[in-house]
Amino acid sequence: MDNSEDELFSDSSADSFDSGSGCETDDKTLSSSNEEIEISARNWIRLDCESNIPPPPPQFPFSGDSGLKFDSTGIRPDDFFNLYFDDNLMKIVKDETNRFAEQKGSTWTPTTIAELR
Repeated sequence: MDNSEDELFSDSSADSFDSGSGCETDDKTLSSSNEEIEISARNWIRLDCESNIPPPPPQFPFSGDSGLKFDSTGIRPDDFFNLYFDDNLMKIVKDETNRFAEQKGSTWTPTTIAELR
């Protein structure tokens, strides 16, 4: 090693290295730091929204055939509803509705799946 490397590795601060958690701040410093962050978070700035708006995405004209691709004769609207809201999902809706009413403490008659459909 030459002299410059000796100086780098013989630094006296390296001998006093603390292998602890690295958290050397006290509660006052932490509190002060948090207050500074809260104050700086409340400082509002005005943004120039007119010049920073990105251009809209290009519009592509729809060229397909819209509508159902099957014969819907005899199918009722609630049949489509039931495709998405099956018994498992309706049970969740019922349970959460009843739980909400209980939490509010109102005079509530528990709802049923049949009532919701």
